[in-house]
Amino acid sequence: MRRLGCRGVMRRLGCRGVMRRLAAGLLAAVALGASAQPPLREAAAGDVAALVKWLDAGASPSASDATGETPLHAAARAGQVGAMALLVTRGAAIEARNDAGETPLYVAAERGQLEAVRLLLARRADAGARTASGETAMHAAAMHGSPFVIDALADAGADVAAANRAGERPLFWAAGTGTLEAVRRLLERGAPAGARDAAGYTALHAAADSGHGDVVRVLLDARADPGVRDAAGDRPADLARRRGYEEIARLLEAGLR
Repeated sequence: MRRLGCRGVMRRLGCRGVMRRLAAGLLAAVALGASAQPPLREAAAGDVAALVKWLDAGASPSASDATGETPLHAAARAGQVGAMALLVTRGAAIEARNDAGETPLYVAAERGQLEAVRLLLARRADAGARTASGETAMHAAAMHGSPFVIDALADAGADVAAANRAGERPLFWAAGTGTLEAVRRLLERGAPAGARDAAGYTALHAAADSGHGDVVRVLLDARADPGVRDAAGDRPADLARRRGYEEIARLLEAGLR
């Protein structure tokens, strides 16, 4: 089929026709741009005025970018509760998921944004929602180390012992990152100190492997077993010694006596 080219299009449609088509295309592009490029930066900055302008132009409050991030994700991650309240009031999807399967609640917990977590839970966000790999907001809160976020999630019914697809519990993540207060709070909330993942790894293995002696002590006080072996046959002391954490290895071995 022969292409008409720009001048051919002008001859076929006439000047007014072209202008009408261009105007229609521009409006469509604006609408598409509003949905394809949501104002994540404005949401993260808490720029409510910019969000209102964007929404009043007809954009969806649940529009997402190429990674599945919505303005509510951006605002929740940054703890911008004013922007979050606006978006939710305008109908933003509370349970929207990005490409990793993370909800706004998950990303808020991951950053320790307590007020954002509280707002989302008050709007009935699912405290037990799982990512693509099975993690919950409790895992995220444990890794960040916020005991107050852990409390808020647990009070909303989140499971402090939820396992992801690999069998890892929030306590493992807290122990592995050395977030001592999170470890203590999870134990206080009933997380089992000796739980094992699919490879036989425990929170004590995680703490020893990462060199967190203070966490090792707390777990030992909670009666975690220093003699347990993972699927590779390693005890926590073996991992500590292999990493060069001799003092931790001796502490663990003392717990065997």
